Amino acid sequence: PFVHMRYPKAGAVCHAMIRRYLDRERRTHNTHWDIPSFVSVVVSLDAAGREFSGGFFVTTGTGLNTFIPLQQGDTVIHQSDLLHGVHVQRGNRWSLAMWFQDSGDCNSQPADWWVEEAEQGDPVAQTLRAMRARTEDESRRWLRTAAEAGFPRAQLYYGKALQ
Repeated sequence: PFVHMRYPKAGAVCHAMIRRYLDRERRTHNTHWDIPSFVSVVVSLDAAGREFSGGFFVTTGTGLNTFIPLQQGDTVIHQSDLLHGVHVQRGNRWSLAMWFQDSGDCNSQPADWWVEEAEQGDPVAQTLRAMRARTEDESRRWLRTAAEAGFPRAQLYYGKALQ
């Protein structure tokens, strides 16, 4: 109920997965957005500081990461415009991740998300629109707009798109 109260457009859970970060396996999920998700829910299955150090972090994309010390059962709920990642420095970390779309039948059109925000000049929304664009030209147009607004991640993506 909380997800639907906080995010009224959230529909169904369309993807659910257990994520693990174990010694000698993956330790990092680099900074990213949850592109296929309208709203993401992450439940910690163990405790920061006890079973592992590091874990879930949020960032502005400038290289400064703020770790959220999630304890067993703690939950992070965010929309897909939150730039975040995971880095486990020690121990093992497990989590349950669920991705909601904005429809009840999992047939959402992610290219239609963040339209109003992008058109009003939000460079994060513009970058997300570029990543969900239906055509290469549309993607480049949104990336260029966000890059010219000074958003570093868009500048990187736009530079790569021009290669």
